[in-house]
Amino acid sequence: MNGGEQGTENPLVRLGRLIREARADLGWTQDELADASGVSRPTIQRYENAKVPAPEFDKVRAIVQALKVDAREVPVALGIVTRDEMGLPPERVRTRRFDATTEDILVMLEDPRYTDAEKLALRELLRAQLAGRPGPGGQSSAEAV
Repeated sequence: MNGGEQGTENPLVRLGRLIREARADLGWTQDELADASGVSRPTIQRYENAKVPAPEFDKVRAIVQALKVDAREVPVALGIVTRDEMGLPPERVRTRRFDATTEDILVMLEDPRYTDAEKLALRELLRAQLAGRPGPGGQSSAEAV
């Protein structure tokens, strides 16, 4: 296994964090994820708490698909490959200094898959967000912090 980026942290702990954080980003409960994925809530709870002996890939696949997580994140979380080897942008820093929309824009600006024109449009949207103008949902970044 490749633990270069992950240090000595248990791969199942990293997988659990990936699932828990993606679920939290959507504002879902474990029950809502269970409904969306077809995987039982107790099983989701065991994954999130790294209380499984080994990943059952059909269940992990169903969970990450329901969460709309890039499937390439799973082997990275498990320490099999690095983010760079999978062509993923740098890991998102979870500071939560801004609302979710602004955080997403910051991540997309670092993603090499976006063109310069797309990044320019994202920068303009970010400037509007930070200036306190209403963004999606009518809430400004200042109100969300």
